[in-house]
Amino acid sequence: MNVATIDEDGRFVVTKLGNDIHSVVVNYGYMEQPDVRNVLKELQRQKLLPIASERWIIEVGEEEIIVDRNLGFFKKIAVIAFSWILRLSTPAHKYLGLVYDAAVSKEIVPVVFSPSGVKVALPELELDHRSNELCQNEQAEREAETGRRARPISM
Repeated sequence: MNVATIDEDGRFVVTKLGNDIHSVVVNYGYMEQPDVRNVLKELQRQKLLPIASERWIIEVGEEEIIVDRNLGFFKKIAVIAFSWILRLSTPAHKYLGLVYDAAVSKEIVPVVFSPSGVKVALPELELDHRSNELCQNEQAEREAETGRRARPISM
């Protein structure tokens, strides 16, 4: 969906995960500047996010690229180039207006590139291409329910 702006009625999707943990998906048009802090305050005003702003913790991730020594030469060069692009780009949390925010917690996510594929190497949360397919299927179901395609924002 390539639209300049998103209507307010289709902007937010809030999912309660339990134990005062909520997932918030916000849609923006390509001409809009994302502002996470204002979105959270607006959701609080609308009673969609019942947690006091003093208790918010926003979790962001940063990739740590790990290259397996058995990866082929040309793939290794491509992964190293990708790693440099990531290092030179603006981190997502800064782009989203969360520069020096005390409520932001950064998690380093090890991503291993090997001859057998790419794997997120968190012992407590093992993700590979099969679990990624499950996430894509869940997102497709949500999009079918709402009639809107969500644009993912990577953090």
